[in-house]
Amino acid sequence: MGEAIDQDSFEEQDYLLFGERIRNQAEELAALIAKPGFGTGPLTVGTEVEVSLVDHEAQPATRNVQIAAEAGAATEVDRFTAEYDTAPVPLMGRPFASIAQDMRSGLGRLEEAARAHGAQIVLAGTLPTLSESVLLRPDIMTPEPRYRVMAAALSRHKFDDEIRIDGPTETIAATFPGIVAEGANNALQVHLRVPPDNFAATLNAAHLVAAPILALAANSPFFLERKLWADNRIPIFAQAVSGWAAPIAERRVFLGKDWNRRGAAESFIEDVEHFAPILPVLFDVDPAADPPALHELRLHAGTVWRWNRPIYDPSGSGHVRIEFRVLPTGPTIEDMVGNTALMIGATLALAQADVSDRLPFEQVRSNLWAAAQKGLSTDLAWPDVSKGGVVRRSVVDILADLLPAAENALDDAGVATEDIESAFASVHARLERQSNGARWQVETVHRLQAQSSRTEALAQMLQRMLAYGFDGPSVAEWS
Repeated sequence: MGEAIDQDSFEEQDYLLFGERIRNQAEELAALIAKPGFGTGPLTVGTEVEVSLVDHEAQPATRNVQIAAEAGAATEVDRFTAEYDTAPVPLMGRPFASIAQDMRSGLGRLEEAARAHGAQIVLAGTLPTLSESVLLRPDIMTPEPRYRVMAAALSRHKFDDEIRIDGPTETIAATFPGIVAEGANNALQVHLRVPPDNFAATLNAAHLVAAPILALAANSPFFLERKLWADNRIPIFAQAVSGWAAPIAERRVFLGKDWNRRGAAESFIEDVEHFAPILPVLFDVDPAADPPALHELRLHAGTVWRWNRPIYDPSGSGHVRIEFRVLPTGPTIEDMVGNTALMIGATLALAQADVSDRLPFEQVRSNLWAAAQKGLSTDLAWPDVSKGGVVRRSVVDILADLLPAAENALDDAGVATEDIESAFASVHARLERQSNGARWQVETVHRLQAQSSRTEALAQMLQRMLAYGFDGPSVAEWS
């Protein structure tokens, strides 16, 4: 989006000129990616970690502007959220140890700044103690131009402001203006630089593995004090951007239209063809820039939230990468590093074979929603490697096959053995005990609620989570 964007009033001519530019830039990007040697180089990985802020009573602390500034972090949409980004590192060597240390340092600074303002950071996909009244506060959105601009732009394209989620026994139906509900989500976003000639296979593999890995990583079972899905981030984000009633074809938060056939440029071209511009901000163009900045195209792609999103980065000599967006934050650094390693390793493993002819894409989309709904308890449609066709398999069995394949793929990519073993320790523990953040939250609240109200039980559960600490043991070890 860019910090400097503060224009929220546009003329018809702006939309026309912006549309012309993004069409031309999509073609320019396709030609650039097709050039021999473009984007080649070592694979790199980086992460973004979104967190919530709470006060001493485990309630949202709306002090993100001051806290983020003091910690060298970034704000997020709502005033009780912030973000820390780790620096990209080469995949070869000990990338996960580097990411863990970077998270430890950056989140530590964020926690220190938060404590100075009477707050703490929470690593959860949705803040368990968040209430409807907090989200409806007129001042809840972070007072920065980019959020005001995005809220104003999306308000003209949303179908409605409703959030509706039906859980097994509880439901939620609420109306929130603008994009404040989107601010209730906290994600662990993983970035992987990918060579253009292998982009389609890698992106398709990322689509296939998204569901089982989300099931293991689920950490968002409560929204507005209701127990709904294992990971409510998925439906909340989709509805917060486009609205509950938005037709599937019109949703700007989605996995994909179909399998990718032609590489990174295909996704950008789809974004241009299928989604109307909502922020037609026009930039000065430097015709001598090499590689070209393609500001408008990158801005437009930033207003289409694919769960696995291709990104063009013109820095240096330019490259393309995949931003994996399905993972929730937390519960600990150890768990997040494990999720990162599994996502990258499983994607690289399945990218070695063409997965796009093994499963209809509609079933891949359905898998993601099923994993968000039921987490580790779900069955997924999965390719039958031995006999061909598609079978229903438990997500636990699928993960049991994915883990060794992911470890081998990372080994082939040059990741040190000890780094793989360390990163995957929490993954093996969670799978063996069929444990994740969502199950721990639900089971803990269930026990506490036997002697208190749901509101009190959620606050007590969150206090226990904070006591374990974001740099503590994996959630698999929590009582």
